[in-house]
Order: sequence, then structure tokens, then C-alpha cells
Amino acid sequence: MPLYMCYGIYGLIIFLLHSYLKERHSALSKVPGPWLAAWTRLWLVSSLVSGEAGDIFFTLDQRYGPVVRTGPNNILVSDPEATRKILADGSRYTRGPWFDTLRLDPLRTNVISERDPKKHHDLRYVLGNAVCPQPGII
Repeated sequence: MPLYMCYGIYGLIIFLLHSYLKERHSALSKVPGPWLAAWTRLWLVSSLVSGEAGDIFFTLDQRYGPVVRTGPNNILVSDPEATRKILADGSRYTRGPWFDTLRLDPLRTNVISERDPKKHHDLRYVLGNAVCPQPGII
């Protein structure tokens, strides 16, 4: 066997071992979901491209429950109470890059798209009285 093939096989073994160990020690390893979701987002991309993502997500929710792993670093949450806890001000969870797509002005963040917890808190504090229901006001 040529030397370059030995290096290729050795590299593949190292890559697979690294991926396996990384997955085993991931905080998301306990979240249920499709087996392939722990390793790659390719199945997610194919479901989005097919146009059947809504049906697929509904099926995943029925099969695995309200919190489903959809990628190596992605989860799908369908429980409103869990969503409130995750997005709550002061939550230990941080907002991912997806929230950048919610900007109305591409150069400035808003209360929905702000990912920095401190800045998000400040924006919510300023807007709090304007958008929260107050007693006696219908």
C-alpha cells in the first residue's frame, strides 16, 4: 500500500476518533434526536432544500418530544414554556448567530436581534414599560 494511503487512513481514524470523543463529551449529547444530527447538519440542509422541513420538524417533535437535537450545535424547541425560559432576560443560554437575521437595519441591532446579554437587558429595560401590559389599561 502506498505511503499516502497510509497517511489518509491514519488521518481518517484520527478524525473519527476526535469526532466521537467530542460528541460523547458534548453538552448536547443527552438531547434526543436523529442519530445523524449529532455528527452533521447535512440531513437538516436536505430537509430544508426539499421544502418538507415543517413536516419533518413536526414528526421529530412527535417522536422525540419538545426538545430535539437537529445538528451538532443545534436544538429545536417546541415547548412555549421552555422557549420563554431560554429567551428570558438573565437566562444562562446565549442567542446564536441566527438572531442576526432578525435585524431590521443591517447595521444596528434591536431588542429581538441583540445577542449580547447586557445590551439586550438594557434594551428590554428601556422598552419594558412601553410594551408590557399595565394594570387598568386595556
